[in-house]
Amino acid sequence: MMTTNWLIHLTTFIDQYLPPLLAGCGIGLFFFATLWITVHKGLKSGNPALWFVLGMLVRTGISLSLFYILAAGDWQRLLISLCGFIVGRQLVHKLIQRMSGEQRVMSGVHHAP
Repeated sequence: MMTTNWLIHLTTFIDQYLPPLLAGCGIGLFFFATLWITVHKGLKSGNPALWFVLGMLVRTGISLSLFYILAAGDWQRLLISLCGFIVGRQLVHKLIQRMSGEQRVMSGVHHAP
């Protein structure tokens, strides 16, 4: 009987909080990947201020709107989705590190970054 109760609580928790966690992770992936793209495009652009300001407004506007919709008035869902956002940031960071390492090896650069 005790195992069944625990299992019911676990499945309820997963049903309620796994979707906001995954959605927050997706928002984080979107936010930090587009930040990386904006920085690279902005540095090569003739008008970097335009890239940086518009990129920030679009990224922030979309992300905050999605968090508002995702939270649905529940602070716990918002907190879980923000945790997913941090996970998304870590994933983008690891992906960029991997891409940078491959580019360094391919270009023949063998010194510390």
